[in-house]
Amino acid sequence: TTGILFLQNYSVSDVNLLIFWASIAAITQIPLSLYLYVLVKRNLMIKIKRKHILNYVISAVIVFGLIYFISDHFLYYTNNLVVFLPNLLAYVIVSILGYFVVTSLLDNKAKYLLKSILKEIKEKSVRSK
Repeated sequence: TTGILFLQNYSVSDVNLLIFWASIAAITQIPLSLYLYVLVKRNLMIKIKRKHILNYVISAVIVFGLIYFISDHFLYYTNNLVVFLPNLLAYVIVSILGYFVVTSLLDNKAKYLLKSILKEIKEKSVRSK
């Protein structure tokens, strides 16, 4: 906080002030996260399946990267929230559904989870009628 007050006296722009604040926050979080990681690893025997995690990371990069490029070209930013919000929600829904589809294609457990969710939704909708 003292550094930020010091920078404000020298008329630093708000963006640079924000970057400075975020850098300080990140620098303080990294050692704490590493320390907690070491403590957890020392006290808990967790088996991490790197292949599964890699599948989820790859599918997230593919789907959300594709949606980013599509939205960058076709999503027009307007000040009118009534016009912009439905378009944005369409991209969010498509990206979430795309992520579930890609992960269900790559991982059998995710496919089983997706089928169970859809089955539960169908059963709830039939019971409510």
